[in-house]
Amino acid sequence: MLDWQVDPMELLEIGVQQKIIRGWDLCFVITETPLKARDRVSTCGVPSSALETAVVGLGDLSGDSARLTHICRFLFASLLGLEQAQEGAMEHPGNFCGASFADFSSRERTLLSERLKEVSDERIEERGGRWSAVGFRWRTFLADPQGILSDIRGYRPWLQPFRLGRLSGAALVATLFSFLGAEVWELGVGLRGDALCLMGTTAVLASTTFLFRGQRLSSITGHGLLSEQVTRTEIVSFAVLGVGMISLWLLLAVSSVVVAFLLPREVVESWIGSDLDQAAKVRFAMFVSTLGTLAGALGGSLEEESDFKARFLFDEEV
Repeated sequence: MLDWQVDPMELLEIGVQQKIIRGWDLCFVITETPLKARDRVSTCGVPSSALETAVVGLGDLSGDSARLTHICRFLFASLLGLEQAQEGAMEHPGNFCGASFADFSSRERTLLSERLKEVSDERIEERGGRWSAVGFRWRTFLADPQGILSDIRGYRPWLQPFRLGRLSGAALVATLFSFLGAEVWELGVGLRGDALCLMGTTAVLASTTFLFRGQRLSSITGHGLLSEQVTRTEIVSFAVLGVGMISLWLLLAVSSVVVAFLLPREVVESWIGSDLDQAAKVRFAMFVSTLGTLAGALGGSLEEESDFKARFLFDEEV
């Protein structure tokens, strides 16, 4: 057994680069080296419908051609949007133990046919002309705004604070420590509501941009190559990150309001040297949640780049 494993994220990036350069619609990257697994004990394939690219590792298949064929069919259909099923052609490869292959159902064949037609349609980059980065992104969004919004909802970005441990951990620690500083209380309760709203909005936008660029989600191909599919993925990733940071801010704000109302009023008033009303507690909660969001962005930057990208680009490990 080989001790060395290759990261599927690296192979996905290589695959999508070749796909764009060569004008392919779909791409499979096949390696004899075992693949590094993140969420499973082992994995022999990773599809990314966001990049229309899949990775297959032959290292764990041990010459099992039947299972390899099933995995490739499963990954191909996954790239085209088919979902895993309990049985049939979309049975999870981990449960496959036969030598024969089930046919796709009539519904699955119809979906595959429709999706293949969409994939084969002319892409924006194939229409010729010169595009600026901003203009290309805007044209990509206008090409299918409803589909992009549907993709964003599919990621359930409001659950992001529970998926990125370092990001949420740093945000929570920073928020809790803010409660222990008299100066923080004085500053928080002294700010006006409109100023706090502006600060919160700025913090969310700055954190989203910082993570998006810092974790290189803004340049998935690494070579500045224009691609409608990749640009669409970048738009979705930025929106998912943004909604996730909004969710983090709201989670911290609600938690901070609860803690602020539980703290002894007399202790806090002794810190700030004035009366503490309920509106002041809410203003303080908004202030520390903004600080926590910024701290969360710093914590998120400590996530391994490949692991961070995998949260956005992997469909699953099979």
